[in-house]
Amino acid sequence: MSIAHKIRRIREIKNYSQEFVAQKLDISPKAYSKIENEETKLSVDRLYQIAEILEVKPEDLMNFDEKMIFYNINNHDNGIVVNKSLSDGEKNAYEKLIAHLQEEIVFLRSQLTKK
Repeated sequence: MSIAHKIRRIREIKNYSQEFVAQKLDISPKAYSKIENEETKLSVDRLYQIAEILEVKPEDLMNFDEKMIFYNINNHDNGIVVNKSLSDGEKNAYEKLIAHLQEEIVFLRSQLTKK
């Protein structure tokens, strides 16, 4: 997968438009589109700028693999650590979901012990 394709996929996953990224880079949407379509050569400086906008490390951008999103969950002693490239909003949503599910487990266990 080319670096341009990786940039596009991460941008899409983060639900950012080309216009948004172009505005942050202070270039036209057409110029940004040319980056994603490999019509414009990507400089190292521009790669760093795009990585910053997408909130990922440049090396993570270059090594990006879509499968990592779903499989980059590691078990640790006291819980689960989710891929650190998630946005704060995504992290908060997962934390709320986990908290809700934990409450539901406690409730269901209490119902089982009543019987």
